[in-house]
Amino acid sequence: MPTFRFSDLAPRNIRRTWRQGGPVITAVIIALCVLVWLVEILSNWLAPAFSQIFLLNGSFNPLNFRYLPWTALTSVFFHSLDPLHLLGNMLCLVLVGPVIERLYGHLVYLWIYLLSGLGGSLGLSIYSAVMRASGDVQAASVSAFGASGAIFGLFGALLVVYRVSGVDKGQITSLLILLGLNFALPIVDNSIAWQAHVGGFLVGLLYAFVLSRVTPRMPARMGFAAKGSVWAAVFALLVIGALVALA
Repeated sequence: MPTFRFSDLAPRNIRRTWRQGGPVITAVIIALCVLVWLVEILSNWLAPAFSQIFLLNGSFNPLNFRYLPWTALTSVFFHSLDPLHLLGNMLCLVLVGPVIERLYGHLVYLWIYLLSGLGGSLGLSIYSAVMRASGDVQAASVSAFGASGAIFGLFGALLVVYRVSGVDKGQITSLLILLGLNFALPIVDNSIAWQAHVGGFLVGLLYAFVLSRVTPRMPARMGFAAKGSVWAAVFALLVIGALVALA
């Protein structure tokens, strides 16, 4: 199983790590999340007014999508000030990210992550629309941020790989149990945006499933990245179209 080693990301090793399918994109995502979190922490301490504006323009609220459309994607790089939120998500990313990056290749892995992030925002938007229709305006104004929706999409893609490659059923069962436990977390912590988890998981799963049908042989080979990019564009248009329709 691919592992995450900081030595592989040293300047003298980065080119070799990239050629070998190492977790370069995973490292970039983690670095971005940590950098954004540091800006959140410092601005909250030094410039609270800027901190509020920064968070408003980074976190996703379905009711604000019409005015802040970029937040459907930027929210996957924002986390709460509680370091455990960031730490938990980054540990999960270190666990699954290198595996997916090696299997799918750097570019398609990035598409899975970003599309799943958009899928998390779509999950929130669907929930918000249902709440608005039921007259519960307060519940409709749900706001969320964090990498967990995108990470759930990576787990969805991993599930497809396991199913397509015919791995031992025990590994599939273990992954399903892990997913079940994570999906159940909102029962004990109602601050968790389960809607983003479901949306991210489904989009990541569906995107990986489509790729497994159009390019049955995985890991990535010549042409896989190109096909993955085309289908990523299709999925992005569909998800963004749905977000616009629900706004």
